[in-house]
Amino acid sequence: MIKKLLFLDDDRMYFDKIYKQIEDLFEICYVQTVEAAICELKKTFYDIVVIDRHIMKRNGEVEDGLDVAKEIAANPNWYLNPEVFVVSGKRKTKEDKLEAYNVAAKNCFLKPEEDDLFVAVLKQLSPSFDSDTKKALYYYTVEYDVRTHEVKDKGKEVKLSAVQSFVLQELIKYQGYRIPKEKLEKLTFGKKREISDNTISTTICRMRQQIPIIDKNLDSRRFDGYLLRKEEIKKK
Repeated sequence: MIKKLLFLDDDRMYFDKIYKQIEDLFEICYVQTVEAAICELKKTFYDIVVIDRHIMKRNGEVEDGLDVAKEIAANPNWYLNPEVFVVSGKRKTKEDKLEAYNVAAKNCFLKPEEDDLFVAVLKQLSPSFDSDTKKALYYYTVEYDVRTHEVKDKGKEVKLSAVQSFVLQELIKYQGYRIPKEKLEKLTFGKKREISDNTISTTICRMRQQIPIIDKNLDSRRFDGYLLRKEEIKKK
C-alpha cells in the first residue's frame, strides 16, 4: 500500500526538486504553512511528515516548523506516530539536532548539501521501492485485498459494505494504536454529519458479527476510540 507523505516547506523550488525524485513512491501533499500542515494532519493519517525548520510567512514573520512536530508528539494517539524528518537551509548545529530529536524527529537534513542522502532515506521507506510491494493486508485469518477491497476470513469471502471495508483497512493498518472515534468518523464520512443508522459504532458492531477475530481483538471499552490489538507473531 502506498504511503502518505506530508511535505511542509515554503520553498516551492526545493519541494519540486525532491518531488520529482519520489513522486511515484508516495501519495504526497504539499503545504506551505504550519497551520495548513496541522489542518492536514487532523484530516488524514500520514505515514511520513517532512518539515522545513524555518517557514517564511507572507507578512515576513518566520514560523518554526518544529511546532508541527511538537503537535504530533503531544498527541500520538490522534496522529498515530508518523515518521518525522526535518530539513533546514541553515547550517545545522548540535543544538538543532537535539531540538529535532526532542520532538521525536527521525533525522535532520541540510539543504542542499544533504539532498541526495535525504531522498535515499525516503526511498527506503517506500513499499514501492521494493520489488515485493504489498498487495494485501493480513491480520491473523483475515486477508484484505488492497486493490479490489475484497475481504476473506479463513479463505472464505466476507461481504462488507464500502464503509465497513474502509474501516477494516484502517484498523488493520494501524493495529496497536488507538484511533480516536472522532478521527475515524472524519476519515470515513468526511465533512458529512453522521446519519443515525450509519454511525461508526453501528459499522463496527456489524463488522464484529461478521469477522470473529476482529470481534475478539478490538478494544472499544473506553468509548473514546478503537484499538485493534497488534497481531502476535508466533516464533517457529
